[in-house]
Amino acid sequence: MTVIDIIKQAEKKLKTAGCNNPRLESEVLFCSVAGWKRYRIYLEYTRKVQPALRSKFNRLVFRRANREPLQHLTRSVEFMGREFISTPSAMIPRPETEILVDITARNLSMMTPESIIEVGTGGGVVACSLALDFPCVSVVATDISFEALLLTRSNMRLHGIRNIKLVNISLLSGLRANFDAIVANLPYIPADLIDSLQPEVSKGD
Repeated sequence: MTVIDIIKQAEKKLKTAGCNNPRLESEVLFCSVAGWKRYRIYLEYTRKVQPALRSKFNRLVFRRANREPLQHLTRSVEFMGREFISTPSAMIPRPETEILVDITARNLSMMTPESIIEVGTGGGVVACSLALDFPCVSVVATDISFEALLLTRSNMRLHGIRNIKLVNISLLSGLRANFDAIVANLPYIPADLIDSLQPEVSKGD
């Protein structure tokens, strides 16, 4: 089978499963397993796909059809124009979260900040984004989940960030310090509404 053949096949499966963007997601999954940029699909759409690669791709398509979040399957999420690692250890940042970072950055740019804290950092995309925008500022990122902090550390390494301190606590528990900004994007969906959401939202967000 060719590249375009298996992508079209995957598109049908994901459409049947109710995924919102079956063609786009099929291409993203293929590029993830093939190590390609998306434009290459259109340059080499008639290329034969080796059985091992096809098998790996089909396994991801099967998992996506069962509504595992796309970002967990590709282990990647884009945030503020940067790529971050995404795993089930933390919630997937929603696009609206970029507004929080943008507002915080604009306010901080009008002062001379020395320290920022993010409460409940999860995978660390907010803390990392602010640390990159303000490399001379000390950033503290807290989370009750040790696994989430390990993911944050991976994202720090990915972007070469050294000005974040990770603290394994619940919220601000036990901290005695003053900060120029306190940022938080904690889970805000009421528990009684979770079952009414799209499956990947309840699994990944």
